[in-house]
Amino acid sequence: WLLSKLQGNVKNATASYEMSKMKTAIQYSFYEMNNDLKWYLRRVEAPNKKVLQSFLMSWLKVVSPVIPFLSEELWEKMGNRDFISMSHWPAFDKSMISEESERLEQMMEDTLRDVRHIQKIMKKESKQVFIIIAKDEKFAKSKLKKGNVLKFFKDSQSFLERELDCKVTVEDADKSRLEKAQKASPDKPAIYIEE
Repeated sequence: WLLSKLQGNVKNATASYEMSKMKTAIQYSFYEMNNDLKWYLRRVEAPNKKVLQSFLMSWLKVVSPVIPFLSEELWEKMGNRDFISMSHWPAFDKSMISEESERLEQMMEDTLRDVRHIQKIMKKESKQVFIIIAKDEKFAKSKLKKGNVLKFFKDSQSFLERELDCKVTVEDADKSRLEKAQKASPDKPAIYIEE
């Protein structure tokens, strides 16, 4: 998903630079890309070196118009012999876009934020958090596939446990005995917190 998000940011930053909208260009080229990188590093236990290198090379090129000296120095430290100012601007690559992976990551961020919000309101430590993926029938009109959503959250269970510092169980609403399961939707899993 990181390289998918990169494509959108490169496209938006490039368009902003071309229209001399520097504030917007900086928003995409620096802040958005920085936030995406931080989230990626937080999400994965072992970052993929090729993904990181590809991301960083493009990121340096896109921020080079606003921080040229630092970009050149970092470019050189990454092993490049030519100047960043002489390299090709990163091109938008539509084939790298994965709407599903971006939506799933956004769901993960939203779910994590929602759980923390509920915990804050409860003012008690959580023993266990249940993340409940919607029933089959609710996925009928969704672009997301239930199997992919369920697998994504199950594969992310250790991340959620690390972040929330408690046991996390991912359940299928069709098999769940929890009443909260009825409230799950394809884009928003139901959350049940056990004290």
